[in-house]
Amino acid sequence: MFDKMIAGMDEFFLAVAIVTLLLGGIGVMNIMLVAVRERTREIGVRKPWAPRPRRSVAVLRRRAGPDGAERPHRVRAGMGLCALVNLAPMPERFTGMIVTWQTGLFAWWR
Repeated sequence: MFDKMIAGMDEFFLAVAIVTLLLGGIGVMNIMLVAVRERTREIGVRKPWAPRPRRSVAVLRRRAGPDGAERPHRVRAGMGLCALVNLAPMPERFTGMIVTWQTGLFAWWR
């Protein structure tokens, strides 16, 4: 009798758990649907104004190139900072910041 009662309780709690998960999923789905519906127009308005990835990179290059050419001390300062970091004690798996004059020249020229 006791085993039948425990088995019945197991089935009941399993059914309650399944129904609870289903109702929770439906609730989350409805909340997301309302959130997307409210923001759809805003997303549509903003999307044409968003910059394209290539355009963003081109703008950064145009801005960073003249800064590097006009201020080579920034490149030297960055190389010096990398050299200072390499002097600090580090774990064996970290090789440090490998900066040579070639990479500095490339960064300045680019």
